[in-house]
Amino acid sequence: MTIDDIAASPASAVTEPLQALSARIAQAEPAEAAGLLSGVLAAGGVLDAVRDLLETAVTFVEQRTEAAGHDPALYAVWHTLRNVADPLHHEASALHTAPRLLGRLPQGPQDSAPKPPPPHAWEQWVPPSAVRDMPAALDAIAERLEADTIPVSAALLLAPVLDPDGGVLHRLSALLASTSRYAHRHGAAPGLWQDLGRAGQDLDDWSQALAGTTAALTQLPTVAAGPARQPARASQTPPPPPAPGDAPGRRR
Repeated sequence: MTIDDIAASPASAVTEPLQALSARIAQAEPAEAAGLLSGVLAAGGVLDAVRDLLETAVTFVEQRTEAAGHDPALYAVWHTLRNVADPLHHEASALHTAPRLLGRLPQGPQDSAPKPPPPHAWEQWVPPSAVRDMPAALDAIAERLEADTIPVSAALLLAPVLDPDGGVLHRLSALLASTSRYAHRHGAAPGLWQDLGRAGQDLDDWSQALAGTTAALTQLPTVAAGPARQPARASQTPPPPPAPGDAPGRRR
């Protein structure tokens, strides 16, 4: 899947693999489910790639907000993205171990208690190729944003991720919710299935919070190409506020 494929395709072309993964996990034994889920939650998986993409989007909006003289309406776009990117960074890191914990659940009705698997046994199962390819596709979107793309193109690139009705964040929330129910049925400790369920709800909330972001991106000003940007995580400070009286009542 190339970056041009993503820009030209409907959101379903990116999100259908996640929807199919939910169905596969529901029918799998825990060791296989762990391998399938690893492509999403383990370090370097889909959730990490979404997190990094949102960080890049924050920097993209920040630079254009500065170019526009800190317009309050454009600052609101930055603020919304920042309010999602920060907690998503911690959420993604906290879920890295979830596949391994899932792989230690009882493997079937005759297996009455969890048994530690042999080292790396759960890794014999791998996610579908479409899921394995998604981090690279999301990274390609981030690279395009870093290459001073125009705002309208940025909106097209981010639409399959931010769409609250079927976008990547929305599909991830559904996947985590179904995985939480699966872990509960298979006797997982409350800490695992509750964390998965809570993360699924958080992702759904963030997806809804970002509902208007794609349209707002088209209103950003175009800026001239400049020096190479720093990595997105280095951008943690909001743009300075406008002079007193320019934006009454704006919240930080």
